[in-house]
Amino acid sequence: MADVNLQCILHIRHKYPSAFISVEVENPRRIGLEKLAAEADLVFYAKSWAQANGHSSMEECLEAQISITPKAKYLCCTWGSGGASLLTKPGNARITVPALEVPDTKVDSIGAGDTFVAGMLFGILCHEHDWDNSVRMAFKV
Repeated sequence: MADVNLQCILHIRHKYPSAFISVEVENPRRIGLEKLAAEADLVFYAKSWAQANGHSSMEECLEAQISITPKAKYLCCTWGSGGASLLTKPGNARITVPALEVPDTKVDSIGAGDTFVAGMLFGILCHEHDWDNSVRMAFKV
């Protein structure tokens, strides 16, 4: 499946060079995600993928991805209740935001990751010039 996705990304890059492409790297058993990440403008890494690849923190995960994501402008790693970290390229500026604490409340986390991704995409694509990255991250976590 990753091969089909890669071909789609390459086609989009060729046909629409200014298109903004995001990829979510989540399932550690899915082969070929690194190839997709190498072609994306924004890559979201999940805690499960990061840990399966030997990373003990979101910052460590993002640091390891810098050289293998040449087209990426943003790298983001989510860590569940540990929050999220964003790295912007070039320059490798980092912003880490803790997750919102909800005391003594049971929270259904189904869809939380998808909601985070949607919020980040909205912030980056629709508010690129009027919100800085720390504002985007604070709204999403």
